[in-house]
Amino acid sequence: MKVLYGYKKAIVKFVGVMLAIMLALTCFTACVSTEKGYSGYGTDAGKNQSKVLRIFGTWTKTGIGTHYNCGADAGPFVIFGLEGLAQYVRTTDEIVMLLAESFTHEGNTTKVKLRDDAYWHDGEPVVSMDIIGCWYLNHDEATSYMESVTEIDDKNFLITWKSYLTPAESARDILLAQATKIGSTPYHIFKEFVDEAIELTNSLEQCPETSTSRNSSYFDKNWNGDAATAFGEIYTAYRAYEVDGVYPATGPYKLESYTETQMTLVKNENYYLADTCGFERIEVTYQPTAAVANQMLAAGQVDYVDGTPLQSVLESILQQNGSLVHYKILDQGTVGCLFNLEKEIWASDIVREAFQYVFDRELIKNTANPYAATSWHSMSTMCSYEAEKWLDPDDYDKLAEYYYDQSKAAELLEQAGWSKADGAWQDENGNKVSLTLGYVEGTPWTAMATTVQALLKSFGIEVILKSTESPTTLLANARITDSEYDFMLYFTALNPWGSHPGGAFKHMYSQMDAAMMHLPVNESDGHYSLVLNKADGSGTFRAWDVFERIYTYSGSRLREVTADLVVGFAEMNYGIDFYDNVTGSFFNLDTVGNLPLQELFSEDRNITTLYYYNDADYDNVQKLNLYYTQATSYSTGVIIPRG
Repeated sequence: MKVLYGYKKAIVKFVGVMLAIMLALTCFTACVSTEKGYSGYGTDAGKNQSKVLRIFGTWTKTGIGTHYNCGADAGPFVIFGLEGLAQYVRTTDEIVMLLAESFTHEGNTTKVKLRDDAYWHDGEPVVSMDIIGCWYLNHDEATSYMESVTEIDDKNFLITWKSYLTPAESARDILLAQATKIGSTPYHIFKEFVDEAIELTNSLEQCPETSTSRNSSYFDKNWNGDAATAFGEIYTAYRAYEVDGVYPATGPYKLESYTETQMTLVKNENYYLADTCGFERIEVTYQPTAAVANQMLAAGQVDYVDGTPLQSVLESILQQNGSLVHYKILDQGTVGCLFNLEKEIWASDIVREAFQYVFDRELIKNTANPYAATSWHSMSTMCSYEAEKWLDPDDYDKLAEYYYDQSKAAELLEQAGWSKADGAWQDENGNKVSLTLGYVEGTPWTAMATTVQALLKSFGIEVILKSTESPTTLLANARITDSEYDFMLYFTALNPWGSHPGGAFKHMYSQMDAAMMHLPVNESDGHYSLVLNKADGSGTFRAWDVFERIYTYSGSRLREVTADLVVGFAEMNYGIDFYDNVTGSFFNLDTVGNLPLQELFSEDRNITTLYYYNDADYDNVQKLNLYYTQATSYSTGVIIPRG
């Protein structure tokens, strides 16, 4: 690990400890490669004649159930076995058509044509009622925009969108592609439950125009208490239903077997893209600890691993195994800290502004992820490179930039009535300031938490660290009333739902951040009451009202409302952006073929070049991340075995 600053004793001590740990972890291999490059990739034979892909994954060890919607997690089989009508490629504008052959938009309707050659794993053809039934049983975001879905014939059906909430045509493609597991409810198996759900839905009255939940009502129906209870009974029975035989799915791989520690998937020879699907088997090892995973990767026991570890770990792994390459992949996420607005300390505008200057963001980035790009903004709910794409330049320039200046922070805190005695800050009431920081244990969060703690200690503020085992637990702990967290480390922006700005705002307002931060809620409708300034200074608006309609906007209007949400939130200083994240992918070059940038392999297998939206190789590199593309890079021949 490269030590970038020498003046922080606590940081240097932390780096030294991490180096010692990583050095110990590298002692297990007898042979260490000294070659930085890899030659012969495009000409020599590979070492994967059996056409097997070995990866890590997680699933419910006690049993994955008999169908996707039973509640148990089937992990890798969900990625490689289940499909939607289409699959968006996260961070790009590409949509790969899967079960659907086409979407035809006209007015407030969309006609969907299914593939003639799509079949369930049990051999039955995929038909319109399979998709319609899944939507009526599994309400998702798309169904909150729909008025109805009706069958035309076995291979065609019609979506009628709400007349008052019709998504823009480009947004419809994204919404339909976000239903990535719509191929999970075959009508020939779940007919009883589908028919009951459709009958119940059709029996309900239209949602009243005055209803505060009208925009989010499924199929534009009035889901009152009785209706919700009746649907709950149908859905509970549907989830509990045990399917005999083959796990219902349509994708390129079938589930052959699994135990608590191993899962085997085999190629679906009847898959409509079987000719381009190169791997015959996928062998999955249950995700081990980071140390064991690194050992297996270095020993050549796995072909693909997602993510970018600490720099010292990454370089050690590549040195131990001369057949590995690591790509850096742009992520539509920003890492930083979120303030718990229930805490009195954050009530002051000046205090929140002061904290923007407390942290050495460059140091934090280099400690946690040196391949990332430092962000100089307060929390804006959208990563910098996504904001640059969706905001007009004049609006993007309105995002204030902050720098590392603890003297400036001290000046602002003194304006807020704080004082410093014996090297420790006291608030306006004379109480010593001590903050509790919540974070997720593991890379990069632990390194970041330790660095944040050291920086605040040097500034005169005590920080107590509280780790959790997962983001789900962090969310649960943070959102409770009177949470122990004063602030949290997490994604201050994230868009896992394609390239539309609605994905970033979904993460903010309906998934994670707003609940963790305790944004104020309007009691009359239960939605966030946050009011922001418009980017052009012409007035104010309620953030939720714009977010709720985000998919209905297009063109310049979409850019305008996106700027309002991003610039308006950034002005509040409700959190701090540390860096725009970069993830990555390890591949074993002996066993995996058709990878891009082969000309770079002979120079250095640690590919540090980061490709952005308009770069020629951007799309090719983004497709390498399994969690950005699901199975599509493997089913369409983008990634193949190297035999």
